[in-house]
Amino acid sequence: IKFTSLAILWHATMSIAGEATKLTFDDLPLDKPPSGWEATDSDADKSRAIWSVTEGGAGSKGFAFGTTKIEGGTYDTLRLAWTKSLSAKDGSFGVKVRSVSGKDHRGGGIAWRVQDKGNYYLARIDPMEKNIRLFIVKNGKRMTLGNEKLATVNEWSELLVVAKGDAITVSVDGVKKIEAKDSAIATAGGVGVWTKS
Repeated sequence: IKFTSLAILWHATMSIAGEATKLTFDDLPLDKPPSGWEATDSDADKSRAIWSVTEGGAGSKGFAFGTTKIEGGTYDTLRLAWTKSLSAKDGSFGVKVRSVSGKDHRGGGIAWRVQDKGNYYLARIDPMEKNIRLFIVKNGKRMTLGNEKLATVNEWSELLVVAKGDAITVSVDGVKKIEAKDSAIATAGGVGVWTKS
């Protein structure tokens, strides 16, 4: 199955162990992934999506990071681009997400405590479904920890995740939407961006 290209553009601010870290892609070369980032598909040995820095973002120059082309996958393929250079167990993870296109799904979001392509937490927003969901991906299987309908989805949606121990809260555009508890992944891990298409 070949899907219409889905682009999730990502711009992030994080506070890890009390230190604020702002990720922007404004100073990076276009049409390449940032150095130190790994792209994966849940059901393949390598990513069939091209992730790269692109124009159309929310930064000062308007650059963002996202999928720019998808070549293969199934309805259930989960796509993750993540980095080990930022590692955290607890913290505040903020991301601005814009869905550009998508045939079956337009969901995108932020992943944290990433151990590998099959084990991480995920908060994602989907403008087609008009909802926000919190998941744990454990051994490659996605399980819902929280789900909330949204009346509207902005062109750029700002997700904020606060994770401390087993407590997780997810806010959309400054409004708290989900509160949950889970301790299945209790160690620090990488952070990244996620999409399903």
